[in-house]
Amino acid sequence: GTSYDCIFDFIENNQDKFDNINGVIILTDGYCDYPPIEKTNGLPVLWIYTTPNNKPPFGKSATLDADEFEDE
Repeated sequence: GTSYDCIFDFIENNQDKFDNINGVIILTDGYCDYPPIEKTNGLPVLWIYTTPNNKPPFGKSATLDADEFEDE
């Protein structure tokens, strides 16, 4: 599994290097350990899944159908 804590740690530790962070987009297969919502410091999170039927504990989500991008 994957842990996403490092994403939010990086943002927190480097906020002074960015002009404006409006949210976080995470591309994932959904097999992960989700951080607690407090870890996001109020940033909106969009989870883009490469596998179907995922429900994140917070944020918005969408599923990317990789078959749509295959050459015919």
